[in-house]
Amino acid sequence: MVVGQFGSLVRIDYRVALGKVDNARKYAAELVALAPDVILASGSVSTGALFEATSTVLIVFAHVPDPVGAGFVESLTRPGGNVTGFSPFEYALSGKWLELLREMVPHVNRVAFLFNPATAPYFEYLSLSETLLSPSQGRPSPHPFMTELNSNPSLPRGLSRQIVV
Repeated sequence: MVVGQFGSLVRIDYRVALGKVDNARKYAAELVALAPDVILASGSVSTGALFEATSTVLIVFAHVPDPVGAGFVESLTRPGGNVTGFSPFEYALSGKWLELLREMVPHVNRVAFLFNPATAPYFEYLSLSETLLSPSQGRPSPHPFMTELNSNPSLPRGLSRQIVV
């Protein structure tokens, strides 16, 4: 128990799912069963588990890359429902990141995105940024996304072993 402002008691219960979906679901159910006034979630996995577990307890998330794309909120300006929070990125700007990179390092010919497509609702934004690397921009066409190393036969030999900076 923590003594809050004005001398009231505040109870803080926490669980650590370590990014594991099964743990997150189990802990979300436990926390919802405690009937708290609010639950703070960090990351898409925990927020998703809580989103599935309750539609009445207020959920405040942090570090969710695309809460609209994940379906947690209706919009950033009007979240609706019982979920609200903070997003660290605006992936619609990913094309601008590449433009800035090209200005800083004009000889860049290859850019890699490392992400898990199963948990990356911002996937569409990354594919939009490919237009900056198109042949019309004097850059080689990007390679299709892959989910496992060496799983895409269209990749040039050895590309999946290269580290791209």
